[in-house]
Amino acid sequence: MRRRILSLRTQGGSALLATILLVSAIGLIGAGMARFSLIQLKIATSLEDSSLAYSAAEAGLEEGLLRVRFARNSEVPVANMQATNRVGEQVNLATGALQTGGIVRPVPLGAGPYAANEQYYELRIWYKELQIGSATASDLASPDYPYRLYKDQTLELDVSNLRGQNLTFAYQAASGVVARIETRVVEENCGGTGLFCEANKQLTDLSINQTGITISIPSGSDGAAYRLRIKPYLFVTGTQQPAPSNSYLAYHLRPQTTSSVLDAGITNIESTGYFGSAKRTLVAKVDRRTGTILGVFDYALFATDIVTAP
Repeated sequence: MRRRILSLRTQGGSALLATILLVSAIGLIGAGMARFSLIQLKIATSLEDSSLAYSAAEAGLEEGLLRVRFARNSEVPVANMQATNRVGEQVNLATGALQTGGIVRPVPLGAGPYAANEQYYELRIWYKELQIGSATASDLASPDYPYRLYKDQTLELDVSNLRGQNLTFAYQAASGVVARIETRVVEENCGGTGLFCEANKQLTDLSINQTGITISIPSGSDGAAYRLRIKPYLFVTGTQQPAPSNSYLAYHLRPQTTSSVLDAGITNIESTGYFGSAKRTLVAKVDRRTGTILGVFDYALFATDIVTAP
């Protein structure tokens, strides 16, 4: 009898232990499934936020393109804006109005707080820069350097805001090529005739290479409009033979007055959309001479650095 009681007790203890292990396993599986479900829900929410942020960024980009279409020199939010300023207009898509009572307010990039259930976009438009390209020799020599002038191609810029100032044009020709650089400054509608008048012209010597050329912009009268035209003539080194048609030189252009800015020839439209915990940034580049959109670039898929309103 005693042995039977001990056997029953042993079996009962084993069953209890098995039950505890089974319940624990079920609990772990349930906790894992709950965690997995929460992760999936968070991912779905993040993707939804990102999609709505992208839609907000698209809305801002459309506004920017519309502004540039009807006002070629449009800038947001202030004149002489540069990319380094990083300020812009903030629009609440839920109300369709500018923030702070409709007043154009400079907004630091990524500023908050934002209501979690509302869409915003920040719009920036600029076309003026402190310089075009880099003055570093290694940058000029890089095969990926974007600022190039090909044989017989002309760079034309509006320099009306630089009257009475000097600019520096530095360049480096491709291997096996030397260059003569023709620079012209012309005045639009000079004397009220509706014609262009040549105000300043120079043609460099072939011996000049990889050095800076000084270009002087006339002082002129208030309201005088000037255009700078730069054209390279490329030759095979050591000869008078024209270089091949795919020959080029890399260039850098800047005002010698460090606080001055110049028309870089490209209008940049940057729109950053926000919703919930996500932001998306779209940038369009527009050729100012032709109005052609050079490309639209998506710089952020998802970010979580937004501070939501309490």
